[in-house]
Amino acid sequence: MKKTLLFILILILSPFIFSQNGENDPTFNPFDLGFGIGDGFSGEIHASAIQSDNKLIAGGGFSMYNGIERYTLARLNPDGSIDSSFVVGTGFNDVVNSIALQSNGKIIAGGGFTSYNGNACNNIARLNADGTFDTSFNLGSGFNSSMTGVPVPLWIEAIAIQNDDKIIASGRFDEYNGIPVTVIVRLNPDGTLDNSFDPGPQINGEFSSIVIQNNGKIAVGGNCWSCNGTSINHILRLNSDGSMDSSFNPGIGFNSSINTLKLQNDGKIVAGGIFLAFNGNSAKYVARLNTNGSLDTSFDSGSLINNFVYSLAIQSDQKIVIGGKFTFQNGNGTNRVVRLNSDGSKDNSFDVGSGFDNRVYTVSIQNDGKVIAGGNFISYNGTTQNRIARLNTDGSLDNNYNLGTGFNNRVNSIAIQNDGKIIGGGLFTSFNGSVLKRVVRLNTDGLKDSSFDTGSGFSGYARRVNSVAMQNDGKVLVGGGLLDIYNGSSINCLVRLKTDGALDTSFDMGVGISGPSEEIHSIKVQNDDKIIVGGSFDSFNGTPRNSIVRINADGSIDNSFDPGSGFGYGRVFDIVIQTDGKMLIGGYFNSFNGEPSSNVVRLNADGSFDYTFDIGSGFNERVNTIKVQNDGKILVGGSFTTFNDNAVKGIIRLNSDGTQDQSFDSGSGLNGARSIVIQNNGKIIVGGVFNSYNGVARSNIVRLHNNGSIDESFEIGTGFDKPVFSLAFQDNDKLIVGGDFLSYNGIGRNRIARLITGCVDASVNVNWSVLTANNSDATYQWVDCNNNYAPIVNETSQVFNVTQDGDYAVIVSSNTTNCVDTSTCINIANASVNNNFNESSLKLYPNPNNGSFTIDIDREAEVAVYNSVGRKILTKQLKIGQNSINFENIANGIYYLNIADKLGGRNSHRISVMQ
Repeated sequence: MKKTLLFILILILSPFIFSQNGENDPTFNPFDLGFGIGDGFSGEIHASAIQSDNKLIAGGGFSMYNGIERYTLARLNPDGSIDSSFVVGTGFNDVVNSIALQSNGKIIAGGGFTSYNGNACNNIARLNADGTFDTSFNLGSGFNSSMTGVPVPLWIEAIAIQNDDKIIASGRFDEYNGIPVTVIVRLNPDGTLDNSFDPGPQINGEFSSIVIQNNGKIAVGGNCWSCNGTSINHILRLNSDGSMDSSFNPGIGFNSSINTLKLQNDGKIVAGGIFLAFNGNSAKYVARLNTNGSLDTSFDSGSLINNFVYSLAIQSDQKIVIGGKFTFQNGNGTNRVVRLNSDGSKDNSFDVGSGFDNRVYTVSIQNDGKVIAGGNFISYNGTTQNRIARLNTDGSLDNNYNLGTGFNNRVNSIAIQNDGKIIGGGLFTSFNGSVLKRVVRLNTDGLKDSSFDTGSGFSGYARRVNSVAMQNDGKVLVGGGLLDIYNGSSINCLVRLKTDGALDTSFDMGVGISGPSEEIHSIKVQNDDKIIVGGSFDSFNGTPRNSIVRINADGSIDNSFDPGSGFGYGRVFDIVIQTDGKMLIGGYFNSFNGEPSSNVVRLNADGSFDYTFDIGSGFNERVNTIKVQNDGKILVGGSFTTFNDNAVKGIIRLNSDGTQDQSFDSGSGLNGARSIVIQNNGKIIVGGVFNSYNGVARSNIVRLHNNGSIDESFEIGTGFDKPVFSLAFQDNDKLIVGGDFLSYNGIGRNRIARLITGCVDASVNVNWSVLTANNSDATYQWVDCNNNYAPIVNETSQVFNVTQDGDYAVIVSSNTTNCVDTSTCINIANASVNNNFNESSLKLYPNPNNGSFTIDIDREAEVAVYNSVGRKILTKQLKIGQNSINFENIANGIYYLNIADKLGGRNSHRISVMQ
């Protein structure tokens, strides 16, 4: 209901929203909250603890949460948003394995770290409730190893806090603050070692879990096998002084290690781990022990779970939530999470569907019974969750907890279909909470097109799509790096998809590309449906092809395209096919087929080097993007700082022969261009990785006039907060932007946005030297393009009668939407051309007049009269001599006359009517 109301509100308000060119279009994927919301954690969660206010402390191996830096520790609000009041600074410098909460709200964390926010703390630290380092916790040199000369990995694996706030910790160490200890210790509340706790001199192994009983006794489990000479086989119970509790008799114990222990209200202990048996009895991965250490046979989980258990949580009704690596429980599908009844049977009222797609390392239960799970999973029951999820009491996903919107990772490439639908490719694994791995099709409104079904998509770690391209028949070409599986089928970096998203098996590339890196960066389709592919590879289906190849429509190599030795070990990042069939190639290389050419080259249609394109010494750094203007001039963007030994940064325009176009002046330029698009009016939009253009603040996007100066009417505000990688037009005034950003001008947008680039008609009609803005409901300011777009004094009407040759444009400000835009520059070369007209051959008087005037001319000609809004109000043939022009009921104002003789002579005049 909330989403429906939001959408209706946007539809109602949308006519009033677009006030400036460059504004975000709120009707495009209107449910995108942006700001990284839904991204979740960037790495694994190993431990979690829920505070009494239902805030969650999470620790692990991550560096970000929802796009915000949080190193290995974060606190989340009850709705899943980041708790900004919990300030971790630079956080821990290594992994957090265990978290425990003290009664006063302070937090104990243990792991493999040596510092927290710049404060030394070997493997354990106490934090204040606000996340600051608690300096009153005196751990000295902390946990260490007495071994010298050999690097020994150290860590804390388990922490538990007694009612008196003393802290029990276990892990891999043999010293605490310089004092020899065994693998389990107890600390006083101030961090000093509690010498009254003595587990003896020799425990073989380490403990992964600690639980403290109401009577003060301590049950510990892990990968351990003896305590002071007594066999314990992975579990034992200690008295409150640390001595071994002989009344706890597990027999021969577990046959393998324990990962987690939890204590029931009745004192029984539930264990989960890697074991398959307990004391000679079958006990696969989960078991319950009586208070004396014997197996509780009333707990029967049947054929049990098929893989490791990492975490347990016991509800108030004594039902048990289990998380781990398993993929079924007792023959019933339940991936990585399950709830058992108190007798060990599966609780069928807890329906997880397909469950998690990867391991669950920690489960915690809120006061309201909801379950928070953390691990290294990406999705739950088909919805992206990125390592954290909250489940309702019935097992369904709680969609109110950090639900993802937009893309959860970067968008590298965008292609627009003829119907306006959008193909997107990148590193993402979800869109608007739906699992969509690395490629997706969106409807024109930015919502997912469910008719394009990619199945499991490009699965696997670090897979990335770098380029998507449309064929004339609507099929989609997709290329990238480490792409070896698409929806379960083996592939090799390049696939063709049918219009419904299914793999097109008729596209047969054999073994495809190969080489040390095997990556595709650019795909372009010729008019004859042949496909140019560029990237980093050294062969195609066994035929040598260094970084560029042309493929026939069926996927076979086109041997008529022969690049010779190609780009060697270079990389191709962009390909542009010219109208004459030649192709411009940009990338990171220094030669082509033995011919020197730094980072840009033009090839003939057969793949040979085009010697007519001469860039001299070329670019000193990589070229990422190339666009060809209608006049054949070439825009080039990248991370270069010189071209042909001349300073030019990030963007340049070349003439069609490869020389620098001096009429395009980018000044000090920008740091890195990644994508360029050209509007129909000739304006140039650049996206990339930069925070300024020619010294003017512009964050990752800028629009330029045709001469390279900034178009100030394209108002981006603070711009994009992170890089832009791809730009594409749905039509001439709707710009789709993809990248790694989380917001645009303060508005949340997760990695895709649509900008308005033409909210007012700024087109101009040209009639000889008379320029007329076509928008009649606006205010106007004519400007001189050759003078840095300086306003022309007193030229603020809809019509501009040019009297001096040059390049001119008009700034149009709509009277209805407050939108402002600047027209393209128009070259006038006939303003001062009178041919053989002179003062004696053409006279006009009086001027000003009352609507009646005389044209005295020495030849036959024709006059056209225009009013101030550019509408023609009179056409009249002129005879030799005096010609009277009389207007009845003409309004006062400025009028424009264009006079032309039969031999091509022409002139223009402006008259004022004042009655």
